[in-house]
Amino acid sequence: MSHVSYQITGGMTPADLQKIHDQVLGLIECVGLRVPHEPTLRLLADFAGVSVEGERVRFRPELVQ
Repeated sequence: MSHVSYQITGGMTPADLQKIHDQVLGLIECVGLRVPHEPTLRLLADFAGVSVEGERVRFRPELVQ
């Protein structure tokens, strides 16, 4: 049986990583996270820059940073 080898070259640039980071922050702000825990929802609702609607919690990007 022959030997098979694989090699990964290239990869993501710092600009690629920054773009992913920025887009994730946008998702956390626009879509938010599901938090199915009432005590945590009450706690988060008291923070400026946090929006709680039902179990959906949205965060301003600067809070996540």
